[in-house]
Amino acid sequence: MEFRGDAQFMLGDLLPSATSALGEMLKKAKAAANSWNQKEGLDLINAIETGFGEAKIKTGYDNWQINTAVHFNEWADLNRSDFAPVVTAFRGFTDAFICDKCNEIYFVSPDRGKKEALRCGCGALSLNLLQKGA
Repeated sequence: MEFRGDAQFMLGDLLPSATSALGEMLKKAKAAANSWNQKEGLDLINAIETGFGEAKIKTGYDNWQINTAVHFNEWADLNRSDFAPVVTAFRGFTDAFICDKCNEIYFVSPDRGKKEALRCGCGALSLNLLQKGA
């Protein structure tokens, strides 16, 4: 994502990058788990990937409400019941980036250099990103 000195980022700036980055990290973690024959790790990654994919799809169902609300449309008068499914879908989607035990956002370590692991603060999630022999 491009740096902005004024920190005025928009959802369209962050969302595609974050979605792509998590998807790539899960693919790398799956390849690493396969190379090390880590069945339990693979099952966990598949579960995370499934939940992430479902949440991502649900955010797309209600895009018309977001576009209508953000770009003034005289014909559109959205109320709470129109927008509640959007909020629910996006909360579910953002939860895919957060550990359900410590409520911290997943992060990649180390901060710089070759990415070695996808983790959370409490250690409930610690996915190896390095394949055997690499």
